[in-house]
Amino acid sequence: MAVAGFDNKSTYAADRLWDTAGQILVTRIIKKGYFKVVEWQRMKDLFEWDVLSTATLVERPEQRNKANKILLCDLFVGGSVTFFDVRQSAKVSALSKVKNFETTVRVDLWLQDAQTGEYLAASAGQGRASQEFKGGFSGGQVGSWDPASADQALDLAIEEALNLLIARYDQQK
Repeated sequence: MAVAGFDNKSTYAADRLWDTAGQILVTRIIKKGYFKVVEWQRMKDLFEWDVLSTATLVERPEQRNKANKILLCDLFVGGSVTFFDVRQSAKVSALSKVKNFETTVRVDLWLQDAQTGEYLAASAGQGRASQEFKGGFSGGQVGSWDPASADQALDLAIEEALNLLIARYDQQK
């Protein structure tokens, strides 16, 4: 199996979101032990970033055939970040204050036969990560949104989507 790319279709305009998502997906697939997978760094070395960052590597039959000849794999998996949101809320009273950041990420995945181009399964997953800063009458924590919480939410979303993708693929076999 090879990760054919990851697309950022969310309104969050992060340059490296596709790369982070691709690396997390490869790591999750390896941890599952269900498929053998081509390392993400090798994919980045073999193919240009624009086709990996837009998940168009196997969009057309001639592209898919060329990628398959290079990689010698049976399946392609790819996906998109389709939702990315960071919400801030606060509760303030005379004696305390609490500031929360909640990051929500949705990921869609697809699985494709490398020979025929047939889509074998698709899934979606959603992940959430929260940060909380508390303060009292005499002070407390101060902070702002940490991008690491986005990575955490992305990881959770990919894990959920991958579990569903494998389950759907098993049903098709």
